Amino acid sequence: MLHPSLIPPEIIVFFTAMTPFADIKLSIPLGMKLGLTGFSSAMFSIAGTLTMGAIILALLGPISRFGMKHSEFLNKYFTKLFEKTRSDHSEKVAKYGSIFLPIFVALPLPGSGVTGGAILAFIFGIEYFKSLALIFIGTAIPAIVITFGAKFIFMLIHWLS
Repeated sequence: MLHPSLIPPEIIVFFTAMTPFADIKLSIPLGMKLGLTGFSSAMFSIAGTLTMGAIILALLGPISRFGMKHSEFLNKYFTKLFEKTRSDHSEKVAKYGSIFLPIFVALPLPGSGVTGGAILAFIFGIEYFKSLALIFIGTAIPAIVITFGAKFIFMLIHWLS
């Protein structure tokens, strides 16, 4: 096993950002604590988070098709899920999807974030690259807030000590 000091902080931040639940909420302050600037910490965090989102988006289609092909239960489940969600909400997704998806990704709620956003984009049939762009926007907004928040907290801790 490599000693943590042998791993560049950029790599640590990138892979920490790929971790569900921790993602940019942990990776940005961690990067700053490891000596990265707020900007570079945010950029490596966004890159790691988006990489995970791109992987999830790329895999959901083939995995669901495989499951539908090899399982009658999954075939019925996914067919019903896609038909119901897409028919019930297609107009709303077409009209508001470009606003809703980034907000959903940006909100710090259980089930939201990049993973949840990628799953929603897939279920509602939003095109791959459009989904990635919307997820990027939804990731960049909290990244900015977290970066400035972490800078403020680190400055406050330094000032108090």
